[in-house]
Amino acid sequence: MTTDPPITVVPPFVLPDRSGKPYTTARLRGRRYGLLIFLAPGDPDAPAYLQSFAARQAEWAWLHAAIVAIVPASAATGTLPALPFPVLRDDGTVRARVLTDVAPEVMALIVTDLSGQVTAWQTARRVASLPDVETALGWAWAVAQPKGSCGGVTWSATAHPESPPSPPAPVGRFTVGARPHHAYRRRNTA
Repeated sequence: MTTDPPITVVPPFVLPDRSGKPYTTARLRGRRYGLLIFLAPGDPDAPAYLQSFAARQAEWAWLHAAIVAIVPASAATGTLPALPFPVLRDDGTVRARVLTDVAPEVMALIVTDLSGQVTAWQTARRVASLPDVETALGWAWAVAQPKGSCGGVTWSATAHPESPPSPPAPVGRFTVGARPHHAYRRRNTA
């Protein structure tokens, strides 16, 4: 890994997903942090690697981070499991714009902020050498730096992380959707 990313800001791009529908990353700008995973064709560890990210989808959503996997257009995506994030097919044009001067067989994981600025990245020749889901979550946490409504929750890498705590139950006599109960009854005076 070098100190400077191949590109400082990832430009928005449009690529077809596995079903052929166009997916634009412009919808992430200002709304979601990005985690881009560029894969090379034929790595047998790719399905399990992507599944490890899918298994932690609740944490990615809590951080307002969107995962986007990019595979070569020639890659067989039939071996990939059903995933809760898009798998896009690239004919090489987006890869050439984002991963300038990086060989086509090299894979990459890139984390971006809300404006597309690259905040963390790493390349590898094998999926097994890319950062694992714990490392990627740590990078995303450092970018998102959740405050306010998180209730003082902090993130640390653990073998079995717990989900973020649920908000406290309302305190008092009124709850959402409940009808108010009166302590007295009206008397019929007629």
